[in-house]
Amino acid sequence: MSFAFDRDRFAAALLARGLGHADVARLAGIATSTVAAAASGRPVAPGTARRLAAALAKTPELELMATLVGPATNGEATAPQAVASHMEALSARAAPRA
Repeated sequence: MSFAFDRDRFAAALLARGLGHADVARLAGIATSTVAAAASGRPVAPGTARRLAAALAKTPELELMATLVGPATNGEATAPQAVASHMEALSARAAPRA
């Protein structure tokens, strides 16, 4: 069994906390390349998924991040949209993939 995170929700979770892949890797005790794999939507082992979720759960969201970052200028979602998307997903967990 493995778990795959939604790429957009994972990115929004990092953005809302002001974290990068290296930060999450350090907090979760896993390799940065593993965080990058999870962030790209590739399946990870259940233990890795738990470590990532725990690392994000113990890092508080920066409620003002959306206003601090401002809108994107490269056609990507604006920071407020990304944070709003993440807020919507807070109660959802990574769905197991068969």
